[in-house]
Amino acid sequence: MFGRSAWMFLAAVFFLVIGHGGFYRLMFGYEITLGSHHIGHVSSYLVFVVCIGLSIALFRESKAR
Repeated sequence: MFGRSAWMFLAAVFFLVIGHGGFYRLMFGYEITLGSHHIGHVSSYLVFVVCIGLSIALFRESKAR
């Protein structure tokens, strides 16, 4: 169906979209509440950094093969 590099590219795009969601949360500061817990800016920043890092690594790996 798809090769390994195509799946890595799709995973990289997925993490890129999630990372941009974290960045949007940081820029505009809309409120997120899960259950009774407020999600703060630190966790949004961590989501942004981790997802963008995974996206960069997966993009490099998908182009290497």
